[in-house]
Amino acid sequence: MEPSLTLSEMNILMDIAFLFQSVRNLKVVSQKFLQLLGKVLPYEKAAVLLYQEAKRQFSPCAEIRCGSSMLRDYTDRYVDLDYLGWQIFQSQERVFRESDRIHPEERAASRFYQEFLRRYDVEYRLVLSGRSSTGALLGTVMLFRSRIFEDFNPQEIAILEMLHNHFSAGIENAIHLDQISVRADLAQKLYRTIPDVMVILDERLVVQEGNEAAEQFLHRLEDSPDQQREFFRVIRACCQELREAGAFSEDASIPPDFRQTELWGGSVKVSMIVHDDVRGRTLHDFVVVFSQNRPEGQAPPEGNQERFFAVLSRQYSLTRREADLIALALEGLENKQIAEALHISLFTVKSHFQNGYAKLGIKSRQELFLVYMKYLISAQFRQEFESQTRKDDILW
Repeated sequence: MEPSLTLSEMNILMDIAFLFQSVRNLKVVSQKFLQLLGKVLPYEKAAVLLYQEAKRQFSPCAEIRCGSSMLRDYTDRYVDLDYLGWQIFQSQERVFRESDRIHPEERAASRFYQEFLRRYDVEYRLVLSGRSSTGALLGTVMLFRSRIFEDFNPQEIAILEMLHNHFSAGIENAIHLDQISVRADLAQKLYRTIPDVMVILDERLVVQEGNEAAEQFLHRLEDSPDQQREFFRVIRACCQELREAGAFSEDASIPPDFRQTELWGGSVKVSMIVHDDVRGRTLHDFVVVFSQNRPEGQAPPEGNQERFFAVLSRQYSLTRREADLIALALEGLENKQIAEALHISLFTVKSHFQNGYAKLGIKSRQELFLVYMKYLISAQFRQEFESQTRKDDILW
Protein backbone atom coordinates (compact mmCIF):
# COMPACT_ATOMS: atom_id res chain seq x y z
CA MET A 1 0.00 0.00 0.00
CA GLU A 2 1.31 3.44 -0.97
CA PRO A 3 0.45 6.01 1.70
CA SER A 4 -1.46 9.13 0.66
CA LEU A 5 0.65 11.97 2.00
CA THR A 6 0.29 15.72 2.03
CA LEU A 7 3.11 17.96 0.78
CA SER A 8 3.99 18.80 4.39
CA GLU A 9 4.25 15.11 5.32
CA MET A 10 6.40 14.37 2.27
CA ASN A 11 8.76 17.18 3.29
CA ILE A 12 9.09 15.66 6.75
CA LEU A 13 9.93 12.24 5.29
CA MET A 14 12.56 13.90 3.10
CA ASP A 15 13.99 15.56 6.22
CA ILE A 16 14.20 12.13 7.87
CA ALA A 17 16.02 10.68 4.84
CA PHE A 18 18.49 13.58 4.88
CA LEU A 19 18.97 13.13 8.64
CA PHE A 20 20.15 9.54 8.20
CA GLN A 21 22.52 10.56 5.41
CA SER A 22 24.12 13.48 7.23
CA VAL A 23 24.22 12.70 10.98
CA ARG A 24 26.54 9.99 12.29
CA ASN A 25 26.04 10.24 16.05
CA LEU A 26 23.80 7.31 17.04
CA LYS A 27 22.01 8.99 19.92
CA VAL A 28 21.50 12.26 18.07
CA VAL A 29 20.19 10.68 14.87
CA SER A 30 17.87 8.35 16.80
CA GLN A 31 16.40 11.12 18.95
CA LYS A 32 15.84 13.46 16.01
CA PHE A 33 14.32 10.61 14.02
CA LEU A 34 11.71 9.99 16.73
CA GLN A 35 10.91 13.69 16.92
CA LEU A 36 10.38 14.02 13.16
CA LEU A 37 8.49 10.74 12.94
CA GLY A 38 5.94 11.93 15.51
CA LYS A 39 4.83 14.66 13.10
CA VAL A 40 3.60 12.16 10.48
CA LEU A 41 2.93 9.09 12.64
CA PRO A 42 1.52 10.11 16.04
CA TYR A 43 2.47 7.99 19.04
CA GLU A 44 2.24 8.29 22.79
CA LYS A 45 5.65 6.82 23.61
CA ALA A 46 8.59 5.79 21.42
CA ALA A 47 12.06 4.29 21.73
CA VAL A 48 15.01 3.21 19.60
CA LEU A 49 16.75 0.07 20.87
CA LEU A 50 20.07 -1.06 19.37
CA TYR A 51 20.95 -4.74 19.23
CA GLN A 52 24.41 -5.74 20.45
CA GLU A 53 25.32 -8.96 18.65
CA ALA A 54 28.30 -9.68 20.89
CA LYS A 55 26.18 -9.52 24.06
CA ARG A 56 22.97 -10.83 22.47
CA GLN A 57 20.90 -8.06 23.97
CA PHE A 58 19.18 -4.73 23.28
CA SER A 59 20.38 -1.44 24.69
CA PRO A 60 18.36 1.83 24.78
CA CYS A 61 19.60 4.50 22.37
CA ALA A 62 16.84 7.15 22.38
CA GLU A 63 13.35 7.56 23.80
CA ILE A 64 10.44 9.96 23.97
CA ARG A 65 8.14 9.81 27.01
CA CYS A 66 9.17 6.23 27.83
CA GLY A 67 11.51 7.07 30.64
CA SER A 68 14.60 5.14 31.69
CA SER A 69 12.67 2.91 34.11
CA MET A 70 10.40 1.54 31.36
CA LEU A 71 13.28 0.78 28.99
CA ARG A 72 15.38 -0.69 31.77
CA ASP A 73 12.48 -2.94 32.76
CA TYR A 74 12.08 -4.08 29.17
CA THR A 75 15.76 -4.80 28.40
CA ASP A 76 16.61 -6.30 31.82
CA ARG A 77 13.49 -8.25 32.79
CA TYR A 78 10.89 -8.63 30.05
CA VAL A 79 12.59 -8.81 26.67
CA ASP A 80 12.76 -12.61 26.76
CA LEU A 81 9.01 -12.79 27.45
CA ASP A 82 8.07 -10.56 24.51
CA TYR A 83 6.37 -12.70 21.84
CA LEU A 84 6.66 -9.96 19.25
CA GLY A 85 10.34 -9.58 20.08
CA TRP A 86 10.96 -13.23 19.21
CA GLN A 87 9.17 -12.79 15.89
CA ILE A 88 11.48 -9.88 15.05
CA PHE A 89 14.50 -12.18 15.50
CA GLN A 90 12.97 -14.99 13.47
CA SER A 91 11.65 -12.96 10.54
CA GLN A 92 13.26 -10.67 7.96
CA GLU A 93 10.08 -8.59 7.73
CA ARG A 94 10.34 -4.85 8.22
CA VAL A 95 7.31 -3.71 10.19
CA PHE A 96 5.30 -5.52 12.89
CA ARG A 97 1.92 -4.40 14.23
CA GLU A 98 1.22 -6.15 17.49
CA SER A 99 -2.51 -6.60 16.91
CA ASP A 100 -1.71 -8.54 13.70
CA ARG A 101 0.71 -10.89 15.44
CA ILE A 102 -0.51 -11.62 18.95
CA HIS A 103 -3.86 -13.31 19.63
CA PRO A 104 -5.98 -12.09 22.57
CA GLU A 105 -5.57 -15.44 24.38
CA GLU A 106 -1.78 -15.12 24.09
CA ARG A 107 -1.94 -11.66 25.63
CA ALA A 108 -4.09 -12.93 28.48
CA ALA A 109 -1.63 -15.75 29.25
CA SER A 110 1.59 -13.75 29.00
CA ARG A 111 3.39 -12.12 31.91
CA PHE A 112 4.83 -9.59 29.48
CA TYR A 113 1.41 -8.22 28.55
CA GLN A 114 -0.15 -8.58 31.96
CA GLU A 115 2.75 -7.03 33.87
CA PHE A 116 4.93 -4.89 31.63
CA LEU A 117 2.47 -3.34 29.15
CA ARG A 118 -0.27 -2.91 31.74
CA ARG A 119 2.17 -1.25 34.15
CA TYR A 120 3.13 1.33 31.54
CA ASP A 121 -0.39 1.70 30.08
CA VAL A 122 0.43 0.35 26.62
CA GLU A 123 -2.25 -1.25 24.45
CA TYR A 124 -0.95 -0.95 20.88
CA ARG A 125 2.58 -1.28 19.52
CA LEU A 126 4.15 -0.78 16.09
CA VAL A 127 7.75 -1.95 15.54
CA LEU A 128 10.27 -1.21 12.78
CA SER A 129 13.09 -3.73 12.45
CA GLY A 130 16.40 -2.26 11.27
CA ARG A 131 18.75 -4.65 9.49
CA SER A 132 22.20 -4.38 7.96
CA SER A 133 23.07 -5.00 4.31
CA THR A 134 23.82 -8.62 5.29
CA GLY A 135 20.47 -9.08 7.05
CA ALA A 136 21.84 -8.89 10.60
CA LEU A 137 19.58 -7.24 13.16
CA LEU A 138 20.76 -3.71 14.04
CA GLY A 139 17.95 -2.53 16.27
CA THR A 140 14.28 -1.66 16.47
CA VAL A 141 12.02 1.37 16.65
CA MET A 142 9.08 0.80 19.02
CA LEU A 143 6.04 3.07 18.92
CA PHE A 144 3.41 2.78 21.68
CA ARG A 145 -0.20 3.95 22.18
CA SER A 146 -2.44 3.50 25.20
CA ARG A 147 -6.01 2.16 25.06
CA ILE A 148 -7.52 5.65 24.90
CA PHE A 149 -6.18 5.94 21.33
CA GLU A 150 -6.89 3.89 18.22
CA ASP A 151 -4.58 1.19 16.91
CA PHE A 152 -1.98 2.03 14.26
CA ASN A 153 -3.65 2.05 10.83
CA PRO A 154 -2.47 0.69 7.43
CA GLN A 155 -1.32 4.12 6.24
CA GLU A 156 0.92 4.52 9.30
CA ILE A 157 2.34 1.05 8.70
CA ALA A 158 3.10 2.03 5.09
CA ILE A 159 4.91 5.18 6.26
CA LEU A 160 7.14 3.11 8.53
CA GLU A 161 7.78 0.69 5.65
CA MET A 162 8.95 3.63 3.51
CA LEU A 163 11.49 4.62 6.16
CA HIS A 164 12.99 1.16 6.64
CA ASN A 165 15.92 1.51 4.22
CA HIS A 166 16.82 4.98 5.47
CA PHE A 167 16.73 3.88 9.11
CA SER A 168 18.75 0.70 8.50
CA ALA A 169 21.43 2.39 6.37
CA GLY A 170 21.75 5.34 8.76
CA ILE A 171 22.16 3.14 11.84
CA GLU A 172 24.58 0.77 10.07
CA ASN A 173 26.79 3.65 8.89
CA ALA A 174 26.75 5.30 12.31
CA ILE A 175 27.72 2.04 14.03
CA HIS A 176 30.52 1.45 11.52
CA LEU A 177 31.98 4.94 11.93
CA ASP A 178 31.65 4.70 15.69
CA GLN A 179 33.65 1.46 15.68
CA ILE A 180 36.35 3.05 13.53
CA SER A 181 36.55 6.02 15.90
CA VAL A 182 36.73 3.82 18.99
CA ARG A 183 39.41 1.61 17.44
CA ALA A 184 41.49 4.61 16.36
CA ASP A 185 41.17 6.27 19.77
CA LEU A 186 42.27 3.10 21.53
CA ALA A 187 45.25 2.71 19.26
CA GLN A 188 46.39 6.30 19.71
CA LYS A 189 46.24 5.90 23.48
CA LEU A 190 48.15 2.62 23.36
CA TYR A 191 50.87 3.67 20.95
CA ARG A 192 51.66 7.32 21.64
CA THR A 193 55.04 6.31 23.04
CA ILE A 194 55.83 3.17 21.04
CA PRO A 195 59.67 2.98 20.92
CA ASP A 196 60.18 1.96 17.26
CA VAL A 197 60.25 4.47 14.41
CA MET A 198 57.19 3.75 12.23
CA VAL A 199 56.20 5.30 8.91
CA ILE A 200 53.63 4.49 6.20
CA LEU A 201 54.36 5.47 2.56
CA ASP A 202 51.95 5.33 -0.36
CA GLU A 203 52.84 3.84 -3.76
CA ARG A 204 54.50 7.12 -4.81
CA LEU A 205 56.72 6.79 -1.71
CA VAL A 206 55.04 9.83 -0.21
CA VAL A 207 54.70 9.64 3.56
CA GLN A 208 51.14 9.18 4.80
CA GLU A 209 51.71 8.85 8.52
CA GLY A 210 54.49 8.66 11.09
CA ASN A 211 54.54 8.18 14.85
CA GLU A 212 56.04 10.33 17.60
CA ALA A 213 59.18 8.20 17.74
CA ALA A 214 59.72 8.94 14.03
CA GLU A 215 59.30 12.66 14.64
CA GLN A 216 61.89 12.64 17.44
CA PHE A 217 64.21 10.50 15.35
CA LEU A 218 64.07 12.96 12.44
CA HIS A 219 64.88 15.88 14.74
CA ARG A 220 68.03 14.06 15.81
CA LEU A 221 68.97 13.35 12.18
CA GLU A 222 68.80 17.05 11.32
CA ASP A 223 72.16 17.44 13.06
CA SER A 224 73.67 14.74 10.80
CA PRO A 225 72.79 15.29 7.10
CA ASP A 226 74.85 12.30 5.94
CA GLN A 227 72.94 9.91 8.21
CA GLN A 228 69.70 11.55 7.18
CA ARG A 229 70.33 10.90 3.49
CA GLU A 230 71.47 7.35 4.20
CA PHE A 231 68.27 6.59 6.13
CA PHE A 232 66.03 7.83 3.31
CA ARG A 233 68.13 6.06 0.67
CA VAL A 234 67.75 2.72 2.47
CA ILE A 235 63.99 3.16 2.77
CA ARG A 236 63.55 4.00 -0.90
CA ALA A 237 65.81 1.16 -2.02
CA CYS A 238 63.80 -1.40 -0.03
CA CYS A 239 60.49 -0.02 -1.34
CA GLN A 240 61.71 -0.08 -4.92
CA GLU A 241 63.02 -3.63 -4.54
CA LEU A 242 59.69 -4.83 -3.23
CA ARG A 243 57.75 -3.09 -5.98
CA GLU A 244 59.99 -4.47 -8.74
CA ALA A 245 59.76 -7.99 -7.32
CA GLY A 246 55.99 -7.68 -7.50
CA ALA A 247 55.48 -10.98 -5.75
CA PHE A 248 52.07 -10.95 -4.14
CA SER A 249 49.76 -13.82 -3.33
CA GLU A 250 46.00 -13.40 -3.11
CA ASP A 251 46.02 -16.09 -0.41
CA ALA A 252 44.90 -14.29 2.77
CA SER A 253 47.03 -16.65 4.87
CA ILE A 254 50.32 -15.42 3.35
CA PRO A 255 52.05 -12.69 5.39
CA PRO A 256 52.93 -9.41 3.63
CA ASP A 257 56.26 -9.47 1.74
CA PHE A 258 59.09 -7.49 3.35
CA ARG A 259 62.75 -6.54 3.10
CA GLN A 260 65.04 -6.11 6.07
CA THR A 261 68.51 -4.61 6.28
CA GLU A 262 70.93 -3.61 9.02
CA LEU A 263 71.49 0.08 9.69
CA TRP A 264 73.56 1.75 12.44
CA GLY A 265 73.48 -1.30 14.67
CA GLY A 266 69.71 -1.58 14.32
CA SER A 267 67.48 -2.80 11.52
CA VAL A 268 65.10 -1.35 8.93
CA LYS A 269 62.15 -3.54 7.94
CA VAL A 270 59.95 -2.49 5.01
CA SER A 271 56.70 -4.34 4.23
CA MET A 272 54.61 -3.97 1.07
CA ILE A 273 50.81 -4.06 1.45
CA VAL A 274 48.63 -4.54 -1.63
CA HIS A 275 44.99 -3.48 -1.45
CA ASP A 276 42.19 -2.01 -3.56
CA ASP A 277 40.85 1.52 -3.33
CA VAL A 278 37.16 2.46 -3.58
CA ARG A 279 37.41 2.47 -7.40
CA GLY A 280 38.83 -1.05 -7.48
CA ARG A 281 42.37 0.03 -8.40
CA THR A 282 45.25 -1.97 -6.95
CA LEU A 283 47.45 0.15 -4.66
CA HIS A 284 50.73 -0.51 -2.86
CA ASP A 285 51.48 0.89 0.59
CA PHE A 286 54.79 0.50 2.38
CA VAL A 287 55.22 0.17 6.13
CA VAL A 288 58.65 1.11 7.46
CA VAL A 289 59.84 0.09 10.92
CA PHE A 290 63.28 1.13 12.19
CA SER A 291 64.30 -0.67 15.38
CA GLN A 292 67.31 0.78 17.15
CA ASN A 293 69.44 -1.27 19.52
CA ARG A 294 68.64 -0.62 23.18
CA PRO A 295 71.40 0.64 25.43
CA GLU A 296 72.95 -2.10 27.55
CA GLY A 297 70.91 -2.79 30.65
CA GLN A 298 67.73 -1.20 29.29
CA ALA A 299 64.65 -3.36 29.69
CA PRO A 300 62.81 -4.35 26.50
CA PRO A 301 59.60 -2.42 25.81
CA GLU A 302 56.29 -3.86 26.88
CA GLY A 303 54.75 -6.17 24.28
CA ASN A 304 52.76 -3.87 22.02
CA GLN A 305 50.72 -6.64 20.45
CA GLU A 306 49.81 -8.03 23.86
CA ARG A 307 48.52 -4.65 25.02
CA PHE A 308 46.79 -4.04 21.69
CA PHE A 309 44.82 -7.27 21.80
CA ALA A 310 44.08 -7.08 25.50
CA VAL A 311 42.07 -3.94 24.79
CA LEU A 312 40.60 -5.08 21.47
CA SER A 313 39.52 -8.38 23.04
CA ARG A 314 37.40 -6.46 25.51
CA GLN A 315 36.08 -3.99 22.94
CA TYR A 316 35.27 -6.46 20.15
CA SER A 317 34.74 -9.65 22.18
CA LEU A 318 37.67 -11.52 20.63
CA THR A 319 38.20 -14.91 22.21
CA ARG A 320 41.61 -15.68 23.69
CA ARG A 321 42.31 -18.11 20.85
CA GLU A 322 41.32 -15.58 18.16
CA ALA A 323 43.59 -12.96 19.71
CA ASP A 324 46.48 -15.44 19.98
CA LEU A 325 46.18 -16.41 16.31
CA ILE A 326 45.99 -12.82 15.08
CA ALA A 327 49.01 -11.89 17.22
CA LEU A 328 51.01 -14.75 15.65
CA ALA A 329 49.89 -13.58 12.21
CA LEU A 330 51.32 -10.14 12.94
CA GLU A 331 54.63 -11.80 13.79
CA GLY A 332 54.73 -13.19 10.23
CA LEU A 333 53.70 -16.81 10.78
CA GLU A 334 51.68 -18.52 8.06
CA ASN A 335 48.59 -20.59 8.82
CA LYS A 336 50.46 -23.89 8.72
CA GLN A 337 53.12 -22.60 11.12
CA ILE A 338 50.43 -21.30 13.49
CA ALA A 339 48.66 -24.66 13.44
CA GLU A 340 51.91 -26.42 14.34
CA ALA A 341 52.80 -23.91 17.05
CA LEU A 342 49.40 -24.20 18.76
CA HIS A 343 48.91 -27.93 18.02
CA ILE A 344 45.59 -27.42 16.26
CA SER A 345 44.33 -28.28 12.78
CA LEU A 346 44.68 -26.00 9.77
CA PHE A 347 40.89 -25.96 9.46
CA THR A 348 40.60 -24.69 13.06
CA VAL A 349 43.14 -21.95 12.35
CA LYS A 350 41.18 -20.75 9.32
CA SER A 351 37.92 -20.84 11.28
CA HIS A 352 39.36 -18.73 14.11
CA PHE A 353 40.76 -16.24 11.61
CA GLN A 354 37.41 -15.87 9.86
CA ASN A 355 35.68 -15.16 13.18
CA GLY A 356 38.36 -12.76 14.39
CA TYR A 357 38.54 -10.88 11.10
CA ALA A 358 34.76 -10.47 11.07
CA LYS A 359 34.79 -8.93 14.56
CA LEU A 360 37.58 -6.50 13.60
CA GLY A 361 35.88 -5.56 10.32
CA ILE A 362 38.64 -6.84 7.99
CA LYS A 363 38.90 -9.62 5.38
CA SER A 364 42.54 -10.70 5.01
CA ARG A 365 45.97 -10.76 6.57
CA GLN A 366 47.07 -7.94 4.29
CA GLU A 367 44.29 -5.73 5.69
CA LEU A 368 45.12 -6.85 9.24
CA PHE A 369 48.73 -5.78 8.89
CA LEU A 370 47.93 -2.45 7.28
CA VAL A 371 45.22 -1.61 9.80
CA TYR A 372 47.45 -2.64 12.70
CA MET A 373 50.33 -0.48 11.53
CA LYS A 374 48.13 2.52 10.76
CA TYR A 375 46.81 2.45 14.30
CA LEU A 376 50.31 2.53 15.68
CA ILE A 377 51.00 5.84 14.07
CA SER A 378 50.32 9.45 14.86
CA ALA A 379 49.77 11.94 12.02
CA GLN A 380 51.90 14.63 13.67
CA PHE A 381 55.03 13.49 11.86
CA ARG A 382 53.68 13.70 8.28
CA GLN A 383 54.53 17.27 7.24
CA GLU A 384 58.07 17.29 8.56
CA PHE A 385 58.90 13.91 7.04
CA GLU A 386 57.46 14.88 3.65
CA SER A 387 59.40 18.14 3.75
CA GLN A 388 62.63 16.30 4.50
CA THR A 389 61.96 13.74 1.76
CA ARG A 390 61.62 16.56 -0.79
CA LYS A 391 64.91 18.06 0.38
CA ASP A 392 66.56 14.69 0.03
CA ASP A 393 65.20 14.26 -3.51
CA ILE A 394 66.74 17.60 -4.49
CA LEU A 395 70.11 16.54 -3.07
CA TRP A 396 69.99 13.31 -5.04
